[in-house]
Amino acid sequence: MKRYINCGIAMLAIAAASVTVSCSKEEAYDTAVMRDLQMTLDGEPWSPYYGTDNKVDPTNNNRPIFVYLTDGSYYRNMQSSYRFSLESGEYLVLATNQSTYLNPPTSLNDQIIEQDPETRKTFAVSAPVVYSAGSPMTLELKTRTGMLRLRSTDVKSDKSYSAIRTVITTPVTAYHVGRAEVVLGESYELVREKDTSSGGVGFTEDAMILGSDQPLDIRLDYLDNAGAVVKTRTLEGVDPIKVLPNDTTVVEFMLNNPDERVTINYNIVLGPNRWTESTLYPSTEVKVPEGYTYVAPGESIDDVIKAQAADPSVDEIRIFLKASASYKIGGTTTNTLTKSISILGQTPGYGQSEAVVTVNSFTFSGTFDRVHFENIEFSGLSSRLFNINRNTFTLQEVSLVNCRFPNRWNQGIIWYQIAATDRSQIVHKFRMERCTITNFVAADNTPLFNLPAARVEPIYNWEFTDCLFHGNFGSSIFFMKGLDKTDGPVSMKFDGCKFLDTRGGNFTMCNVSPANTTATVTITDCLVGSSKSGVGTWMVTNSNVTVNASGNTRAKGYDMKAYGFTPEPDEVAMTFDEIISSLNL
Repeated sequence: MKRYINCGIAMLAIAAASVTVSCSKEEAYDTAVMRDLQMTLDGEPWSPYYGTDNKVDPTNNNRPIFVYLTDGSYYRNMQSSYRFSLESGEYLVLATNQSTYLNPPTSLNDQIIEQDPETRKTFAVSAPVVYSAGSPMTLELKTRTGMLRLRSTDVKSDKSYSAIRTVITTPVTAYHVGRAEVVLGESYELVREKDTSSGGVGFTEDAMILGSDQPLDIRLDYLDNAGAVVKTRTLEGVDPIKVLPNDTTVVEFMLNNPDERVTINYNIVLGPNRWTESTLYPSTEVKVPEGYTYVAPGESIDDVIKAQAADPSVDEIRIFLKASASYKIGGTTTNTLTKSISILGQTPGYGQSEAVVTVNSFTFSGTFDRVHFENIEFSGLSSRLFNINRNTFTLQEVSLVNCRFPNRWNQGIIWYQIAATDRSQIVHKFRMERCTITNFVAADNTPLFNLPAARVEPIYNWEFTDCLFHGNFGSSIFFMKGLDKTDGPVSMKFDGCKFLDTRGGNFTMCNVSPANTTATVTITDCLVGSSKSGVGTWMVTNSNVTVNASGNTRAKGYDMKAYGFTPEPDEVAMTFDEIISSLNL
């Protein structure tokens, strides 16, 4: 039996506003609320928060649902983090794990995903389903690409060539999203080139191709150091070479012995109309990005960080960690970082979670470009992630992407600063994307971001995108303060974030009141809720601050004591408790 994940889906206030701009809050809307969405990927439960492309426009990849009118006209691209409402009627709806590959407002009748000429991209998308507003909906995503792996079995090298150019010819040019089928056209050549200093021994070439039952032609050009073709070979087996959706086709041959037969092995046979519940899910291959050092589970991450920190030829410490694995960084390793550092976790695949890093806190000194963490679940933190105590530094950017913080993080603080002199600590940008803090307890009078109000220690640009902040917000400023003495223009952006307070205290989220400069705050598509209505202030500002707000919402039955900006958030269809339940908190 198939298993499903039930996801509550976001009600977007603009759904009603787009047709009732002049209506008051008391007037009714002819809408219906989505209350039950079930999504699977290749027959298994699927959540939109793993396996998406988080390098290209990650905000859109948290909007996996596309809604069209029944004539194919584009209607809306939606998130799936809590329930949404649509005007009564029927729609065509689909979901994908690669939202950036679709091109709104292109009609569903014309929407295609072209074959990637670099043969690197993979994607899954459901067939469009007819959906009646307010009814349950099931979306079955299916992987539409497959992998072609060419592998030599040579044991003796041939130094007459130094590179192999692979030319794959396919009649499949694109995938038609509306018709849920591949598009056939004139023969399309996909070209890959790879050095082989070993003279062919150990040669492997992987290509991601739109899956179909159409045969492929494969030609190998042997190139010398000047790029001239030394010889050419066509790969032919007993059977045609095909790559089916969600399948890996391995073609084995000898580069240096053309008389040796070609072997074709279909690892997972899942062609059209053959999707089954017994789908195999091989473990996700660890592909280390260029320039990064892979630290395997059980190896010392401390040793690698210290070695790169001490190496004068290394400008940036770059560490790559395996998904679901656990690592521990010692206190002396992170006590004072003096160069850029990027710790990147493998993007979790099916059944995987972020790499877990146990660390006390980070601090740094000097002038460098960035401090970056991605796909990391932090564990063992003291009350502070960044604990800056009278250090001197200038940083271009601090960024946290798809990071998780300890569940029930007591007195949690992300950024804490103490400075001895003005302008001794400067950060040009602080960025958080798709990060989650759940069940945390705010520290008394010390917010998540605590700048030194008595000193000029600026962070000029702030960006928070699709982040979740959930827990006991306390009864004081819980998110940010200390921008009073900032000496240059401040830009602060919140987009698609959720702020959910479990205590119901009279908290304040942000105090943005610079005395000597201007600040522009942009708040879009954010949700706020609390266990108690009539409490809480979103933004405290002064006359130097401009707030631009749009598309923001609040839990049903909840109204803040003060917002600090207009227009005030619209009420969604779900109560605070229903939102908490839909997020499995």
